[in-house]
Amino acid sequence: VCAERPCVIVMEAFVVTPGVVTGVAVASVCVVAAVVFVQARKRPQPMVAEPVVEEAEDVPVVPEVPVVTPSRVSPVTLPAVTVPATTLPAVKSPVLPFPNDVAEAEKAEEATSPTTAVSDSRTAVYAVQGKRNLMADEHLITTTGSTTFCAVFDGCGGDKASASAKKSVEAALKARPATDLADLLRNAEVETLAEAKAGRWPDATTAVVARLDRETRTLDVSWIGDSRCVVGRATTGKKAVVADVLTSDHNASSKSEAKRIRQAGGRIGRSESEANASGSKKLLGKVVGSGTAFGAHRNNPKRVYPGGITLTRAIGGLPLKRQKPQLVIADPEVAPTRSLDANDKFLILASDGLFEGKLTPQDAVDIVHTTLTTPREPADGTAPPPLEDAASKLAWASQAQGSSDNTTVCVVLLNGD
Repeated sequence: VCAERPCVIVMEAFVVTPGVVTGVAVASVCVVAAVVFVQARKRPQPMVAEPVVEEAEDVPVVPEVPVVTPSRVSPVTLPAVTVPATTLPAVKSPVLPFPNDVAEAEKAEEATSPTTAVSDSRTAVYAVQGKRNLMADEHLITTTGSTTFCAVFDGCGGDKASASAKKSVEAALKARPATDLADLLRNAEVETLAEAKAGRWPDATTAVVARLDRETRTLDVSWIGDSRCVVGRATTGKKAVVADVLTSDHNASSKSEAKRIRQAGGRIGRSESEANASGSKKLLGKVVGSGTAFGAHRNNPKRVYPGGITLTRAIGGLPLKRQKPQLVIADPEVAPTRSLDANDKFLILASDGLFEGKLTPQDAVDIVHTTLTTPREPADGTAPPPLEDAASKLAWASQAQGSSDNTTVCVVLLNGD
């Protein structure tokens, strides 16, 4: 009441209430109530949102669909169709090197490209295309009397140079079986370059050739490029056989070849920027890493510049042979004639794809030795010949251990008649 009628109550308090003190007290209470009332009226009152009714959009009226009761339909009997039985041809799965190692077997199965295999009792060749789009490897095996000749060619940039070099060597051997091995390769260079000029193609190839004379018990080897020749030699140490590598790689990672390239005016590097870098920048690359300094991973192969090829020696490669100065050459290297003894068990001739991954020459001779000395199963004759089995396991092992390159493996027994 005081809050609603403050002024009236104050006046009435003085008139009605007897006594001055009592009247003042009542008036004071009324004044306070009046102030509270005024302040309350000044506060903003909460707003209550009125409901907003939106106008409904025009909604098309869907006419009612009359319910149709389907009439009874007589069942239809379809004529029986006889599908002829189809027999799919059996597909032989490739032999994987490590059947108990799932990870490596899966990697090996990824290499689903064509393979070739040739073998007899003393020689075997197995070739795998790997994950490359083209099979550029070639091989050659001939036996005349007591002499066996074998060769592996690894094409670079295409398959024309390797095919040309093989054709040249094969023709020369038919004409003169005792031709010097280095002369065979020099002649192959001449004829391959002639075909390259006529056909206007730039392909190059490596070559490794070996001649085994079983009568004199000698082995001669010559090569151009980075294909390898390895002898498996028996030992009395921890290993049953040890790897004796008879060749050295002709590529930019070789110290002697890199020195020759630089002396001829060329440059070596994992990338062109590294090859062209000054001495101080190369030193920086060793400190911070080639990837940071030159944008090239340290595991990248070294290359020859100008040109950008990893090989320092090759047959063919016409554009490289026209460079001045000529950096990539076709001078064959010749290993000393090896006199074989009873401890020299077998020979491996292979393109560099065999060793592109983690497989080492010692791994290679271990695989061949284990395969040749393991009892053959099954005994009904369905197992592949021992040498072919060894060559195939070796080729697939390289794929399982990281190689994606064309891989050609030639295995030759050195002992026995």
